[in-house]
Amino acid sequence: MKRYKVKVVSTITKYHTISANSASEAMAAAYDVFSPLEFGDAGSDQCWDQNVVEIVEVQRALTAEENAFVEAYLSGVAVADREDVIRFVLTDSEERSSREFYDSMSDAYTSICDAKEVWYAAMEFAKGTTK
Repeated sequence: MKRYKVKVVSTITKYHTISANSASEAMAAAYDVFSPLEFGDAGSDQCWDQNVVEIVEVQRALTAEENAFVEAYLSGVAVADREDVIRFVLTDSEERSSREFYDSMSDAYTSICDAKEVWYAAMEFAKGTTK
């Protein structure tokens, strides 16, 4: 499951009755009107509008091991650019194995995937957990 930061703009239209000597005086007084939803003239609480204005996927930070892989790949292989390598690393294995993701990576997918397999085997060997 992915995480997203969503920016939502909520507009609340409220009606207030202001006693004033002229429309310009009422306009000036209106800028001083500030009250929570439960105050104001009856019926104004139904005038509410909400719009999503921005959705941004929130990526988690790379772990130390993932960051080391990215740097090793870029210094040793460097077929793909940094953004593609990071995107590959941060994508969960189920999505990464989809045809759509493969196609979105172009020629870089195979290069990164092969390097990741070599990296994984080397890490297992270094930890002494190889079979």
